Amino acid sequence: MYLIDLKIETLAWTGVWRNIFEVRLVKAGFVVFLTIICTFLLGFGYYLGTRFSGVFSPQYGLITWIAVYGIILLQIAGPIFYRIIPNRDNRYFVLRWIMFSCMGVGASMILYTVAADCAVVVLGFLFPEKSGEISEYGVSLALSLVFVTNVVGTAQVARGPRIYHVKVPLPPALEALRGFRLAQVSDLHVGPTIGHRYARRVTNAVNALSPDAIALTGDLIDGSVESLREDVAPLAELRSRFGTFAVLGNHEFYWRVDEWQREFSELGFTMLNNEHRVLEFNGAKIAMAGVPDIQAGRMVKDMKSDPALALKGAPGDAFRILLAHQPASYKAAAAAGFHLQLSGHTHGGQFFPFTLIVRLAQPFVKGLHRVGENFWIYVNRGTGYWGPPIRFLVPPEITLITLGD
Repeated sequence: MYLIDLKIETLAWTGVWRNIFEVRLVKAGFVVFLTIICTFLLGFGYYLGTRFSGVFSPQYGLITWIAVYGIILLQIAGPIFYRIIPNRDNRYFVLRWIMFSCMGVGASMILYTVAADCAVVVLGFLFPEKSGEISEYGVSLALSLVFVTNVVGTAQVARGPRIYHVKVPLPPALEALRGFRLAQVSDLHVGPTIGHRYARRVTNAVNALSPDAIALTGDLIDGSVESLREDVAPLAELRSRFGTFAVLGNHEFYWRVDEWQREFSELGFTMLNNEHRVLEFNGAKIAMAGVPDIQAGRMVKDMKSDPALALKGAPGDAFRILLAHQPASYKAAAAAGFHLQLSGHTHGGQFFPFTLIVRLAQPFVKGLHRVGENFWIYVNRGTGYWGPPIRFLVPPEITLITLGD
């Protein structure tokens, strides 16, 4: 999703770096990537330290530099620590929470300060006699926004997922399916700071909806099976009339996807890898199909996403639903003849300014959209979060989709 996530995805997709770490082996691609990221962040640390210490009173100068570089170093250390130190028993949960929280503080601090300084340059040009005062206001505004973003964002995570009720129109010939209820969970990201309790909370919330079926649209985890088996265990208790259907997101491919496929199957999920299942509801049919992440073929050759193959052999009179992690699959889905696609991946941007940036990478960011006459796509904002444990003005989501407007 964000800087590190985007780079990891790019490396994985191009085949330069597949698993990031393989116990004792660190590949050259990761070393180069880590060097670039560390240089970038440490450089911005110098910029922030200079900027803040120049505004605050001199006696706070050293404290300012220590605070800035403390946040930057913890931000760098978080993902590396999580890769190296196993998640067993969550013994380092608080430390990981602090480290990944620094990712949010550091990212927002850099972005807001740069944005504020751009405004300072313009206003200083227009009002040169007040340039010093404007500069101080710029820093104060940036730090205020950092505080608000992280406090409010953390509070939204703590409140847990919100239930979004969505109705999808049916073709006239399939009115018998009116009232079919499908619960969607996406981008749960059980891992560094999401564990057993949150998974239990999500499971209870979904079961309370009494859905006819449950759809898990990828990125359920961020870690190895060995480390997270106990944390994902509550998902085995998901209950619905037709069961739980799941597809693979890009993050499953970063953590030995074959092991996670087996684990998900043992949890009772019906894994849909370019295939479908036929459900009957009130005498009408639903073809519940699924594909791996749209970039899966670049990471595992025999896992290429293929919506047309997923629908092969499905009844012609069925309502066709595709579970596809990324919204970008929508063109192939519409061409294959699906009525509805359920996706995630975007997190709705998670927090500003990524709420804007994500629009450059994905055709749809959140909510329900109609494409043409007969195709709908719904993008879940994410039931969990990736990286920093914050979601600013984009609360985590569980979706209850009801067929029939």
